Amino acid sequence: MFVDVERSVFIGRLFNGVEESIEKLVENDPQYVAVKKLIENLGCSVSSLLVIGNSIVSYMLNIRGEDYWLAFSQYICSRERFQSILDLLNTHINFLKNTRYNVFNINAKIKRLHRFYKSILAKKLYKNPTIYCEDLSLLNRELALILKGKEYMKTIVFATKMYYYLCRICGVEVNVKGGLPIPVDRRNAFLSLTSCMIRDCRDTLRKCIEDLLSVNSGLVIEAWNIVCRESKIPCLVLDTFTWLVTGIYRDVREPGRVYGVLKEKYGFKRSMKLYELINELFRCMY
Repeated sequence: MFVDVERSVFIGRLFNGVEESIEKLVENDPQYVAVKKLIENLGCSVSSLLVIGNSIVSYMLNIRGEDYWLAFSQYICSRERFQSILDLLNTHINFLKNTRYNVFNINAKIKRLHRFYKSILAKKLYKNPTIYCEDLSLLNRELALILKGKEYMKTIVFATKMYYYLCRICGVEVNVKGGLPIPVDRRNAFLSLTSCMIRDCRDTLRKCIEDLLSVNSGLVIEAWNIVCRESKIPCLVLDTFTWLVTGIYRDVREPGRVYGVLKEKYGFKRSMKLYELINELFRCMY
């Protein structure tokens, strides 16, 4: 497989003119709503740890990611108020064990939670929850060190995105120009192929997605970096659009209906640019 640079540039330029629609999607993202609920109930300090902690274990879930985050915020907000970081860690572990929404490789996930909540990073956030809003790339690097992973790893980039949500909700200006890549998850790999930004898939769509997730994640990053550059929309922000659009497509299985659901659910005005963009993102369905 390879990145079709010309096609990626074309897709990126289609995003010009739909920035307002994407901004509306961000504030209606169920994950954004979940973060907002945490902050309204617990404040920015406690929420900063919960948001990052939950992000780094949000993979291979038993329910949809958007439902998982809403369930997490509801569970946490129903607990007694927290007195320490250790309280947060224990409550988070109890959530994993008691709800059964996130049981795959649960022991490894609990170890991840221990690493984060007991880190210097967690202490800094607890004291000053918006300290990284002016440089999200710094948060990304520090998380990678704590988790002993690469800065472009899915959960590390995703945690940075969710922290970006927290910064916005806490009313702090955010610097999203650090060149952070889009998370390489199943939905973004899927859309890279169905849009023909990545070509020459010589197997089933499912197997090609698995290949992109395992050994060729760099192709996904390369394709979407071009899109983000051409559209002038940061990849972390664009990820909200791709996440919600692919989620809708999974339910309706038709690009035209995806556009219709977006209009109905989020109150978009008629937009031929948005309609064209969505059709082009699914033009190369296998």
